[in-house]
Amino acid sequence: MNGKISTRQAWLLSSVAIVSSEALYMPAYLMQAAGRDAWLALILAMLIGFPTAILVVLPGLRFPGQNFVQYCEYILGKIPGKLAAFLFVLSYLIILATTCRELSDLLLVALFPHTPIIVLIGSMSMVSAYAVNRGIEAIARVGEIVAVIVFGAIYLVVLMSIKDASFSNLAPVLEKGWRPLLSGISVQMPFLPQMIVVAFLLDKLDRPAAAIKATLGYVLLAGFTFTVIVTVVVGVSTSEYAAVQMAPLLTLARTAEISFITRNEALVIGLWVLGSLVRFSLFYYLVTSTLGQVFGLQDYRHITLPVGLIAAVSSIMMFTNIFELNRFITGVLAVYHPILFIGFPALLLAAAVIRKKGEPTLPVIRRAYQEITDDLASFTSSIKRVYYSIVMPAK
Repeated sequence: MNGKISTRQAWLLSSVAIVSSEALYMPAYLMQAAGRDAWLALILAMLIGFPTAILVVLPGLRFPGQNFVQYCEYILGKIPGKLAAFLFVLSYLIILATTCRELSDLLLVALFPHTPIIVLIGSMSMVSAYAVNRGIEAIARVGEIVAVIVFGAIYLVVLMSIKDASFSNLAPVLEKGWRPLLSGISVQMPFLPQMIVVAFLLDKLDRPAAAIKATLGYVLLAGFTFTVIVTVVVGVSTSEYAAVQMAPLLTLARTAEISFITRNEALVIGLWVLGSLVRFSLFYYLVTSTLGQVFGLQDYRHITLPVGLIAAVSSIMMFTNIFELNRFITGVLAVYHPILFIGFPALLLAAAVIRKKGEPTLPVIRRAYQEITDDLASFTSSIKRVYYSIVMPAK
């Protein structure tokens, strides 16, 4: 399966896989930790995210044409490289289990209270297994479509709620000092480093050198979207009220007045299910393809069903309820993910530089910088043309 995806598809796929899954729950986690300063914690986390986005893909950009397992083996040696890749496989399996349980628990509470949870988990696993067998191209195409729908719906709900928001609820800023703000940043640590998925897709990109654009785009889109959601949620319902809710975005959707939709919360849940399926399919693909590379399999599809079975069973055995899942995400993963998903690429890059393996890093960054500046210039030119066509239409 040697399909290729575009930089735009990688950007939208990684963005919708993270944002759609966390948009319901993460605002509550943030406001429990940072209170009304949650929006400021998001902005600071976004600033941290930009250099992190560059860091996680730089090791792979030094070895064009090689996948994650190959350049890990080249830098660290065959056995240590395979062990490092296998550690990421286990980490992605944990993400699979948590995603599966999050979605199943929400469906159980909101729509199917009398359905056995194993039925929901099994259905999700089978749908995603089919997508994984179709390859990364199919997942990327679906993710591209779902991303447009999900982000469009989120901003529609936010736009319809702004009129009810009182932004005086955001003041005073830093009322309790810096500690809640730092706690708010730490809450985002399970989610921010997940941009490393792009590093695992480098050999699938039609233009691998543009991977930095995809990760920076993810940080910008995800950070801006979460900031807008949290700001409007606090403006509408105050941070104290939003912090005790399970899904503040769902509550916001219920209060928003959208004339052509009668059940706004059903729209949010439906789109969240779509986004979570894309997320599950993406990490499902990463686990099977990386595991196939570790064991030297010709076709990763031979292990699709066993991996899905392991993820489904783990999602049931690891957590007895949604509260245990939340504690695991905000406690264990908040420490574990930054160490693995940020610390390991940094060590890998340092080892490659010290041992003088791969292409030089600076030219790679310069190429990425040039591409970004060219894209920004093109975007600015397009905006100017649209503006002048409206303000000074041709006679």
